[in-house]
Amino acid sequence: MNGDIDYLVDTNMIIYYLNGDPTAIDWLREHKARLSISIIVSLEVLSYPFAEPEDKIVRDFLDGFRLFVFDQPIFEKTIHLRRTHNIKLPDAIIASTAHCHNLTLVTRNVSDFNGLSIQVFNPFQSIS
Repeated sequence: MNGDIDYLVDTNMIIYYLNGDPTAIDWLREHKARLSISIIVSLEVLSYPFAEPEDKIVRDFLDGFRLFVFDQPIFEKTIHLRRTHNIKLPDAIIASTAHCHNLTLVTRNVSDFNGLSIQVFNPFQSIS
């Protein structure tokens, strides 16, 4: 990339955005060109039973992110994290994706990722 930090966006940031939270909206729009999501984030968001017009809007929004799928390095790192930390499977997949692709994870739930040797950023921290 161009030397700027690239980010992996956690599910909660997408939910805040969709719920109209100004901090999430501003931060995601400002960094749009450098954002990605894990396939698990897409699955978690799209598991919500949106009405038909909303579903298309949400899918179009998610299509604007670079998408990382579950590959062998993420698979192996997820196994390692689950064996060595008390972490939920979706969070382990997200953390593994950030680790394997050298991305900074953007989340409001920083404590879910403590001790996992990944960079984590909370855009809400300065306003909390």
